[in-house]
Amino acid sequence: MEIELDLLFLWKIFKKRWAIVLILPIIIAFITGIIGYIATSKPMYQAITTLVMGNPNESFQKKDQADITAILASPEMAKIFEPVVKSRNVEQKVIDQLNLPLKVEEFNSKIEVNSIQDTDMIVINVIDENPQLAADIANTLAEKFAEVVIEIKKVDTVSVLDRAVTPDEPINVNIMKYVLGAFFITLLILLSLAVFIEMLDNKLRNAGDVQKVLDLPVIGMIPYDTDSLFNLNPLVSEAYRTLCTNVYFITKNVKKRIMVTSTGPREGKSVLAVNLAISLVQTGKRVLIIDANPRNRILHKLLKINEEVLFNAFEADSLEQGRVVQTRIQELDLFTVGQIPPNPEELLDSDNMKRTLADAEFAYDFVIIDSPPILAAMADVSILAQMVDSVIFVVGANEVHQDFALEAKEQLVRVGAKIIGVVLNKVDLKANDYKYYFNNGESSNERKTRLFNRSKIHNQPRQLSI
Repeated sequence: MEIELDLLFLWKIFKKRWAIVLILPIIIAFITGIIGYIATSKPMYQAITTLVMGNPNESFQKKDQADITAILASPEMAKIFEPVVKSRNVEQKVIDQLNLPLKVEEFNSKIEVNSIQDTDMIVINVIDENPQLAADIANTLAEKFAEVVIEIKKVDTVSVLDRAVTPDEPINVNIMKYVLGAFFITLLILLSLAVFIEMLDNKLRNAGDVQKVLDLPVIGMIPYDTDSLFNLNPLVSEAYRTLCTNVYFITKNVKKRIMVTSTGPREGKSVLAVNLAISLVQTGKRVLIIDANPRNRILHKLLKINEEVLFNAFEADSLEQGRVVQTRIQELDLFTVGQIPPNPEELLDSDNMKRTLADAEFAYDFVIIDSPPILAAMADVSILAQMVDSVIFVVGANEVHQDFALEAKEQLVRVGAKIIGVVLNKVDLKANDYKYYFNNGESSNERKTRLFNRSKIHNQPRQLSI
């Protein structure tokens, strides 16, 4: 089961970042192929010389008899002297003898030296564009190596088992091997990087994350929609109808004052509150939506109500004496402030606000309160949470980190808020296969026609009679 979950996790990462994880390795492999083709456009020849190391001389044995005995007991002589072949001293002697116009670094790039495992043999490979020069370098390098090793009196002899001969045919470079190597190495690096980034990104992404981290039920999932409130995608409309049904049955036996809040800004809390209110109106309910975020009042803009008609409704002694704004949607009224008050906390915690909510309970079927984000105005939310009957916690998918969301939830719990569930907002349809949860709903035009059947927009203040 764990293996299946790991593979599923990798598959989700691949789908999310496939453009980088797949296309970049292809580009790297293509570039590698071009470079390899250019590099092998000129034929290269390989010459090979094989050497056999002799026994250590007596003076070297006497220096450390225990070490020499160990060396003779196992064929390690070749491995020990392998670096000497490519030493600057030996290579410079070869350059001088052959009168090569090369620096030691350039000369070194043409040579590869390997000792054969479990033997005392050293193999010298030389690659060059000139086949004769490749053979000359290999043989001369073997001679100069033997001279240096014997000169420093480490061994008695260095024998040439196979002298290099002039190669007749160029070597074949397997470009495809390097292309595939570049592709899979890049793919592995990018996949590892993608997994690492995904592990660091601990945002709440889906309903599973919400239930695991917050331990709250998910009562709705709303797809991300760039359309306006009044021109919703059919899938989004269906999602709100589902949310509306869930809210109706969850709150069936309790009062209907519902606060909508979120961890922070930009999670779509206010838009969701308005759409929930509209969905409730569609079911024949009379709804009052309260903008209880006086520091950042936005509901009148979403509902397209002129700011000139707004006033400080919260300062009224009660809902009867106050005035609500009738929106362009039948049976949906707005209760908000005009100018931003200097003391939002005192305003929300006032007796006027408590009486207003009490009056609204009898005048409307549902009262939706759009509160400030929890971590942005913790005191305001704490006050409101104790005045309402239920709280809907909005979580923007891939918008909020788990730690912050958990802190916000715990703050609500501390003040005794009755959280009925979480609404996962801004769900990515492509990433979550969300469309399979819903059937096609009504068209945007049908929804607009049904909602806006007034011939004239009524956004003037009116006195509410209970």
